[in-house]
Amino acid sequence: MTADARAALQSAPPVADGEVPDPREPLGLLFRDLRTSTNGITEREAARRQTVYGPNTLERREGRRWPRELARQFTHPLALLLAFAAVLAAVSGALNLAGAIVAVIVLNALLAFGQERQAERAVEALAGFLPEEAAVVRGGRRRTVEATELVPGDVLLVEEGDRVPADAREAATMVLTDDNFATIIAAVEGRERGEPGLMDRPPRPRSEKVIRPAMLARAWGFLGLISAALVMGGFFLTLGVEGWHPGDPTGPGTALHLPYQQATTVAWLGIVACQIGTAFAARTDRAPLRAIGVFSNPQLLGGIGFSLAFAAAVVYLPALHRVFGTTSLSPAQLVTVAPFPFLVWGADELRRAVVRRRAAAPTPAVPPARVSSAAAEETPHHPFPVLLARHGWSAHRLTHALGVGEHAAAEIVAHAHRISAQHGHRAP
Repeated sequence: MTADARAALQSAPPVADGEVPDPREPLGLLFRDLRTSTNGITEREAARRQTVYGPNTLERREGRRWPRELARQFTHPLALLLAFAAVLAAVSGALNLAGAIVAVIVLNALLAFGQERQAERAVEALAGFLPEEAAVVRGGRRRTVEATELVPGDVLLVEEGDRVPADAREAATMVLTDDNFATIIAAVEGRERGEPGLMDRPPRPRSEKVIRPAMLARAWGFLGLISAALVMGGFFLTLGVEGWHPGDPTGPGTALHLPYQQATTVAWLGIVACQIGTAFAARTDRAPLRAIGVFSNPQLLGGIGFSLAFAAAVVYLPALHRVFGTTSLSPAQLVTVAPFPFLVWGADELRRAVVRRRAAAPTPAVPPARVSSAAAEETPHHPFPVLLARHGWSAHRLTHALGVGEHAAAEIVAHAHRISAQHGHRAP
């Protein structure tokens, strides 16, 4: 930070009552919540915060862990579900199908394992770029300290070309407001744009699993049911057009055997098509796809192109018909499957529109509590849990994550609401 920039910060006006600060640059609120200023914190306060928060380092896992990580890829719920399907296929005599499912399980596990290893290497690479020392302002004076001694509330002096320590504001904002590490890696590598509003959401609980009930409800209870309905509809439509009725034989040598093979091929191709729609739908959690660009992810487009090429080979190459039990389809049967991706993606677009509308619905107005500025500032609570409470953390969550007593956590949440009321808006 140059001298001119620092002077600009010192002369910046405080946040006025009733004014909602920009969530991306809330300098006045940030200084107040972290109990600091452009003059920094004192050495005594820095030592106290060092004891509370620990050293400013990236955690590194030691030991040989890759066998356990690889084994975990075969034991998560989706892998177990596919394994159960492979067992059913083998028991029913469809050995080719069972082998294909096992191949999918192994391939998916290897890809997921490779992605996790890549993420760990990215963390190691980031740790290698961190500087050993940092220039800070403490007690109104410039000081050079070890990067591991930085604490929340330190004011860093950064000049052009300097490497940023681990707790610098830009890095901390990205990690703390979006602790989904896959999204962070994607942002660093440029694979996918972050959806609008992502950085304004509160961080996920540290105890929250990657596979959440809401995720399963969306994948299986919503997108899965729509995909199943479309696939079964295409299957029975293909059979019905050829004159099939319930109970008619479809085995080898019967008149309906070829229509039955075509119907199963339509069903398989329909699954591929629905997965393409799901891939587009899953790119955003709440925002419409146009907000990040329909064709802005070249890796995804390349994967979809490969899937379509492989599907075409399975459908139209006679050498693969015996392996997968498929047969060639007519143009009319291809037209049956063509709308599936758009129907799946469109249905999820409508669902997200409903979610956004509910989130934007106005809440009943509550008169702000009359709290003086001095009363709001003077509090025995540490500013960090107060900051978390202002971003939506409940008393139970504070107790569970930070070890705060239940009574103290309730007081922290109440204090956070008083601060929010003082500034003319409610805590989330």
